[in-house]
Amino acid sequence: MKPLNSPEENNKYKIITLGDAGAGKTSLVLRYTRNVFDPNLSTTIGANFVTVPVDYNHQDIELELWDTAGQERYRSVLPLYSQGSSAILLVFDASSDNYLKNVQYWVDYIVDKMELTVPVYLIGNKNDLVDCQDEIVASTEEIVERHSLKLFFTSAKTGQNVERLFRAVTEDVVRRENRTTKVTKTMILSPQKQESKPCCG
Repeated sequence: MKPLNSPEENNKYKIITLGDAGAGKTSLVLRYTRNVFDPNLSTTIGANFVTVPVDYNHQDIELELWDTAGQERYRSVLPLYSQGSSAILLVFDASSDNYLKNVQYWVDYIVDKMELTVPVYLIGNKNDLVDCQDEIVASTEEIVERHSLKLFFTSAKTGQNVERLFRAVTEDVVRRENRTTKVTKTMILSPQKQESKPCCG
């Protein structure tokens, strides 16, 4: 995917990151947008966003990546930031002993507070610090299947799977938008035929 000129308004897709403070949300966005890793990043306050023009199958699109704060005092405003989102990136620290508890909390938060029907990507970041990825896959399997999550493992530090993740997200949101547009046009152009009633003479 390469930088482009400014795309049309209807080709913009808002992607929001959620997760605990320190999970690496900012580092993940920074690795994707600038291909750098800064171990001394300051904690996000509220939310920041950056726009990324990309080329998807010769189509000019723009990803609007929202990096939200993970601290508890900011969580009440997260539903506002999520409005209009095309996908959610739920980032957790795969090297943390409490990762499963954190994942469950955020999945419940999304279900209870956001009421969104968009793809949710469960992202185990800091994978370079993980000894056994299979254990995480097994322990999150029930949550992933129940909520139709898409599980990825990344390392913002090494860049592992970061490009692959955002490529998958881009494909997902564009295809969903194209399907929705196609269905809408079909409904407009092909209204349901109404049964005609016989005339009584």
